[in-house]
Amino acid sequence: MGPCFVIPERGGAGGIFRVNAKIDGLKDQFLSTNDRTARELAIVCKSALPGEYVEKLILWIAFLRINGGLSVNTVGNYLHGVFNFMLWLETENIKLLDVKSSNIVKWMQYCFITKKDCTKTRGLNLISVRRFYTWVELEGGVINPVRAVQGPKKEKRVPRKYSSDQLKRLFAAPNIKKIIGIRDFAILLFLYSTGARRSEVATLDLSQIELEQRVGTVRFNGKGSKERVLSFEGPAVVALRDWLYVRDTLNVIDDQAVFLGVNGRNKNRRIGFSGLSGVLKRAAKTAGIRGVNDGDLGLHKMRSTYATALYDQGVDIETIRLLMGHDDINTTREYLAITERQIKTRMPTSHLNTLLGQQKELPRYVTNKINY
Repeated sequence: MGPCFVIPERGGAGGIFRVNAKIDGLKDQFLSTNDRTARELAIVCKSALPGEYVEKLILWIAFLRINGGLSVNTVGNYLHGVFNFMLWLETENIKLLDVKSSNIVKWMQYCFITKKDCTKTRGLNLISVRRFYTWVELEGGVINPVRAVQGPKKEKRVPRKYSSDQLKRLFAAPNIKKIIGIRDFAILLFLYSTGARRSEVATLDLSQIELEQRVGTVRFNGKGSKERVLSFEGPAVVALRDWLYVRDTLNVIDDQAVFLGVNGRNKNRRIGFSGLSGVLKRAAKTAGIRGVNDGDLGLHKMRSTYATALYDQGVDIETIRLLMGHDDINTTREYLAITERQIKTRMPTSHLNTLLGQQKELPRYVTNKINY
């Protein structure tokens, strides 16, 4: 039976943190999962933070997972941001419940000037701390000091995608005469054919996929515990079948995992994020494709390539939104790279000739070339 806990009692200075719960049991349950949240919590537990701070974090992530239904990766990101904020508070000798908006502004300046965090990291850190103090306020604590603090403006960049030539070279890179090559080839085709997030590939279970002769169906449990179902076909199905045939010959430890590590500490265990990044790095190196040193960025680039390819095929953006698992259609638009449809859309010559009238003389550059 899992650990039993109740909501902390309220009242008194810092009263919401007078814990009436089996903190140790709750902590052990989180640590036993070996996921992103577990790894971040392990770092917290080994740190020099006061014990009461650690207890607050454990109760908070329990709230996010149980009441909020957030994924382990999202909770892990939030925990990482708040943990680093607490470390900064310790160096500034500021109590957690004494934080004011001015302290938050100073901390953001520290992240920018001293830590040199990028805009995305600073924005995520601020969101994490805001979520934490929203929970504190909900439980009867101090008023959220982050509420009035504005986050850094997000940089707008045109998303990147893989070209058709790069995709051909990536797919040709794995050596399918070896186990690792069979697995890598299946992962690359699966990523491109489904637009899956790296977390969705790493956590994919056998029960989530159904394979017919030439068509496959996958059920993803995406961000915020949202489920979506999509299909894929052709070579991606064949490659996945080939991998599953080889997988069944291995001494599998995580018996439900679709994709496994084939060497190192994760051998025969569920593949991790670093393992997925390694798949793309290995293929890019063999294919001679530069600029894929950051494996996570490369994996995300594959997701953008998937969305752009669908758009070029005439799929409407609302359907793409559903396939990508986005709540907001504007998020889907951010994934569309420079598309063939966009490149081919231009002002027609016939319209310009109508406005300018019939051109009777040769263009000047042609006349000069003839005279020369």
